[in-house]
Amino acid sequence: FPSHDTDAPYLITEHIDTDRQQLVAKQISGLFSAQDKIRLNSCGQLATIIQIQKNLNNIFHITLDQPIITTARHGEIITAQDAPTQNSDQLEISLIWTGSEQGIIGRTYIAEIAGQKCNISITQIKNRIDHTPNKSTYKQLDACSISVCNIACNTPISYKPYNEQPVLGFIKIRDLQESNLLGIGVDIVTGK
Repeated sequence: FPSHDTDAPYLITEHIDTDRQQLVAKQISGLFSAQDKIRLNSCGQLATIIQIQKNLNNIFHITLDQPIITTARHGEIITAQDAPTQNSDQLEISLIWTGSEQGIIGRTYIAEIAGQKCNISITQIKNRIDHTPNKSTYKQLDACSISVCNIACNTPISYKPYNEQPVLGFIKIRDLQESNLLGIGVDIVTGK
């Protein structure tokens, strides 16, 4: 059986103050405490939590022992020091295309994993899991099709395999206006 770390602590930043030692983060799973060593996943920087306060909406106000070096203000994944996620700008996913419009190789979409957002494009439709016999359909994704696809992200994104951490292993794909859900995917691995 695969190991599950659904109780391992993961947070995603909502806001990082200008002093870079104060941040507001939303809980994905698990719990952090004062004196825990954390990792800012995008850059690998380590820090220690000096103080942590939780409000009623699972939002945490955290003070760190040192400034963090990221330029981002939100969407950063924070993990325990010894439990980093993977990061990549090339992913392979099992994708269910839910959109009424076809998914087109090379078109830009928005992807979201656990609150992290980035622009993506489908670079390859490797195979159809739904057993569509016509290989010409491998150039596009039709409504209700299930395919293994490679995608390119405009920035590295943090993820974990779905069977280890479902929240970090589930991807939503939307149109550029972010109004229409076009696809959902799991089984994320670094693209090949």
